[in-house]
Amino acid sequence: MQGLNKTVKKKGKFVMEYKKIEKPEINPNITKPDIIGWKFRKTPTPNRGKYCIRFTLNFADKSTKHCQVGGFKTKEDALYAKEEIITSLHQKSYMPFKFTLKEFFDYWLYYYMMDERKIAYSTFMNYRNMIYNHFLKFFPASKKIHTLETKDIVKFLNSISSDSSRNCAYAVLGSAFKKAEEMHIISRNVAKYSIQITRIENRKHSNKKKRPVFTLKQVLQILLVCKEKQPDFYLLFALSVTTGIRISEALGLQFENIDFKDKYAAVKIHFGEYGNLAFLRPNYARVVADYVKELGGKPFLTDCNTLYVGSRKNALDHLETAYVNGFSPYQTGCHVLIADGLKGTDETLVPVNGEYVKEAKIGSAIMDADVFISLTHFKGHEGAGFGGALKNIGMGCGSRAGKMEMHCSGKPAVDQSLCVGCGACVRICAHDAPHITDGKAGIDENKCVGCGRCIGVCPKDAVNPTNWNASNLLNYRIAEYSKAVCQNRPCFHISLVCDVSPNCDCHPENDIPIIPDVGMFASFDPVALDMACADACNKQPVVHGSVLEEQMQHVHEKDHFHMVHPDTNWESCVEHAEKIGLGTRNYELIQI
Repeated sequence: MQGLNKTVKKKGKFVMEYKKIEKPEINPNITKPDIIGWKFRKTPTPNRGKYCIRFTLNFADKSTKHCQVGGFKTKEDALYAKEEIITSLHQKSYMPFKFTLKEFFDYWLYYYMMDERKIAYSTFMNYRNMIYNHFLKFFPASKKIHTLETKDIVKFLNSISSDSSRNCAYAVLGSAFKKAEEMHIISRNVAKYSIQITRIENRKHSNKKKRPVFTLKQVLQILLVCKEKQPDFYLLFALSVTTGIRISEALGLQFENIDFKDKYAAVKIHFGEYGNLAFLRPNYARVVADYVKELGGKPFLTDCNTLYVGSRKNALDHLETAYVNGFSPYQTGCHVLIADGLKGTDETLVPVNGEYVKEAKIGSAIMDADVFISLTHFKGHEGAGFGGALKNIGMGCGSRAGKMEMHCSGKPAVDQSLCVGCGACVRICAHDAPHITDGKAGIDENKCVGCGRCIGVCPKDAVNPTNWNASNLLNYRIAEYSKAVCQNRPCFHISLVCDVSPNCDCHPENDIPIIPDVGMFASFDPVALDMACADACNKQPVVHGSVLEEQMQHVHEKDHFHMVHPDTNWESCVEHAEKIGLGTRNYELIQI
């Protein structure tokens, strides 16, 4: 039997003694290899007045498992459940077996931690004591691990009175449930959120040493450094030292805590291209505008003109499109201002001193506002990966010259073996770069500004970027433009994850959503907001008949947005935004 090494003292010296440990038998299915294939019956099977789904799973070790999921009242319900199961199989998140707490912890402690992690003997005994003397006495050993909820783990952790025992529980549950999630034994790591909750609850009872008080000279030095290098931290720190509120109180500020009294509040929204039906409805803007006015503010809806050919390339056409799509003052309760003026040249140069942008060119009306609010339709995007808060802020608030600066990283080329000469790229370009010669498209690099519209509109995927890092560079600049908009003033961000179309609302058309509606998200931190929305989207099933389902026939990964647009990398935007101090990718999701 395999054992552990134990340090003991012999003849005045510490030596390693081999101690044998009896290991329990484990359920062999717990180490089952990955599912490599499956086969469903074409139609749901009637079963006692209801319908059930029957299918067979094929594993990498050439074994099989016959499965049945039943209890559906209608055939349509069964077919929908079938699609959800197929989606989870593609994402490798389907759980073919249900294990008890004892079955899993026996494997995790004796086979994973002992054999693979090779923990010390003392650690092993502490973990074993926590599992068998505490955890499996609080919960029945026969309880299925996937049935545990966050509240259950919180109750267990709060039942432990000793700080040292609670810290041991944090280590055991944190590691064990993370492993269970990796093995697809559970679909959601409930221990992670439970540990966060209990740590916050018990933080006020901790006996930490008193921290030294800063002198006035030290406070002034910190303020000067923050103002120069980290302006976002400057506001938070200045608020704390001038008002006396705690950092936790500052971080817990609500929308109502913003001073709107007689302040101009810019509500950045995408009005939708003429012909598009996926954009946010004006009703949502009305709610935000009314609430701002209730708090004493003066709201206005705003956006900047587009770089490409369309119905929003100048202020007059832009306003006409906004009114046609329902964004009139009488429906929204506030006026509409095109931030960069009649021709897209009314801009304010905002110092950023970033890695890629030194001076951001932002629409003047946006920078003239006292408070900035982003109201975002979360969807896919052919250049950035997805269009979230950062895309709405950074690209949306840039003037036409600013948009050109952000897009100039990569210039596309045409694969003429795929081109059918339809002319879609010619019609979409505002700079006359594409042209048709002998039935095939070509792009004049001297005229091209790299906006990527031709990439998105090509029906044959014949247009591709020549600079494969173009998506990253685009996202880096979007992040730095977002910082230019948000720095040094109150901001709040709202994202609606509904009608999640595969492409931007800039298109004069839209495809069916790629996932079901998720809900509404809001935060003072646009980086955390985008991460929360992306994570929530990637947990959703795929809508039948969508572009995403078509892509799943060729590409299999967990990231929906990268699957729809494989040439993009949305993570580069949030990573760079975090790097420059705009926010953090870590978040705590509070459901209302």
